[in-house]
Amino acid sequence: LGTRDTAMVEHVKEHRPAIRNNLVMLFSSQDPMTLNTREGKEKLREETLEEVQKVLLEETGEPGVDNVFFTSFVMQ
Repeated sequence: LGTRDTAMVEHVKEHRPAIRNNLVMLFSSQDPMTLNTREGKEKLREETLEEVQKVLLEETGEPGVDNVFFTSFVMQ
C-alpha cells in the first residue's frame, strides 16, 4: 500500500483484520481467466485500492491510501 500520510500507516495496521477480510472476499471472487491478462490484473489492483480505501474511510474518515502495488502474483 502506498500513502504519503505517515499517521495512516498506523491506521492501516490497526484495521488490518477488516482490510484483510475485504481483500480475501475480493480475491476469492475473481475469475482466473481474467487475471491472466494485464487488464484483469490492473482492474483487480483498482478494486483492491477501493476496498482498502472503503475500510479506512469508514474507520478513520479518510481514504488514506493513494496506491496499491502487487509485488508478486500467484494463482492456484
